[in-house]
Amino acid sequence: MERNLLERRSFEACFRRYECKYLIHESMADGIRRYIKPFVDVDPYADGSPDRSYDIASLYLDAPDLKLFRESQEGVLDRIKLRIRSYSEREDAPRFLEIKRRHNRLVLKGRARLDRSAVDVLLAGGAPDTSRLIGDERACYDEFVGWIARWFTQPVVWVKYRREAFVGAMNPGIRITMDRDLCCVPATEVNGSLPPSAWRSLESRQVVLELKFNHAYPDWMGCLVKRFCLKQRSYSKYGNAVRRGLDAWLLPPDVAWALPTL
Repeated sequence: MERNLLERRSFEACFRRYECKYLIHESMADGIRRYIKPFVDVDPYADGSPDRSYDIASLYLDAPDLKLFRESQEGVLDRIKLRIRSYSEREDAPRFLEIKRRHNRLVLKGRARLDRSAVDVLLAGGAPDTSRLIGDERACYDEFVGWIARWFTQPVVWVKYRREAFVGAMNPGIRITMDRDLCCVPATEVNGSLPPSAWRSLESRQVVLELKFNHAYPDWMGCLVKRFCLKQRSYSKYGNAVRRGLDAWLLPPDVAWALPTL
């Protein structure tokens, strides 16, 4: 089933949308799920999953001085993230280079799909075969490599979580996601699959809810916010992962990653 799900996965190399984030308690999730049911369908990515969810793992890159992390923490309006995302640990599963730009609530994302061996070559400083990339994917790849060269970026941290996702029944540009079981590990410790004990909890007490839309804010989404008294807030998975393990470069890992959960 996993292979079929990945083969069905639709792919957008470039898109723009608005995103609003909220932290909610698990006790609120079921009520939100019932409220949005008339307006959404289960995300096709999670089709066949009993909990309507799928796994995401993202490897974040940053400059040696953590430039991208600092810009996120300082609330710089025009900022980017560089990451490599995967949805499976299978060797033949695709990886996605992503450049995520943010200006306030507006998000623009470029993606380029590579196989795992090509990503390994790229991270080792080599030049993988990217002859199949065209159009927006080629532009994203070239820009991604350009940022690596300009900022001397290196892998910093892995973040993974379980995503429950829905899409608008009438407008596929609408997405609602609930991310759970967020955890992270320094990129320097990643060498293939890691046992669960290697990961450190990032957000175990709350669920990260995101409301995403590409044009107008739908009325029912506004009613959802009012009905559940949702308070919009900034929440950076990458930023919190770095803060969770910021001392990993100064303290022994068994000390730094034993810090209390945020």
